[in-house]
Amino acid sequence: MSGRFASGCSSLFGLVALAVACLPLIGLAVLAGWGAILLITAHPVHPIPTTGVVVEAADAFTGNDYEGTGIRLQGDGRNYRVYRPGLHPPIPANQPQTGARIALWFDPDTNWGNLSETRVLALSLAGEDANRAAHRLDDFDNPESAAMRQRLVGAGTLALVALIVGLSALWERFVDRGSPHLPVDTRT
Repeated sequence: MSGRFASGCSSLFGLVALAVACLPLIGLAVLAGWGAILLITAHPVHPIPTTGVVVEAADAFTGNDYEGTGIRLQGDGRNYRVYRPGLHPPIPANQPQTGARIALWFDPDTNWGNLSETRVLALSLAGEDANRAAHRLDDFDNPESAAMRQRLVGAGTLALVALIVGLSALWERFVDRGSPHLPVDTRT
């Protein structure tokens, strides 16, 4: 019984060692997949309008760096995210406020940068014309710019993977590892 257990442990150890040794390859495969997804799914934004009452509006920070403002509307299951500094004209820091009726324009396609959020392209605050986007991101005014940016990131990621694989191949080809010298059989 102990022999079987020992052989089971050694095969488990071998699998773990193999998985750890393959981490760089797994990482390259993930990077290549992500780059391909970004490249293939690049699209111009198609702003869709919606209006609603703000249930929650909260700024998100990483350390002291502003990341965006999360907005939830009453009766809407989406988690909206707007990058306030990118809006023109800018909106006040305390806007939008909970309980205010606002109009949003968002891109309904998948946000590959953050799958749990819907990106806001433009908005109108309470008291502004809900039929006109008063505060807009550049992507709202130039819908093709988002597609171009996404294509560049996807192509750059794939180029990075190709560079790493190419340099690895060159390393294997031209670096002498000092192969062990085998003894010559002198009996012949």
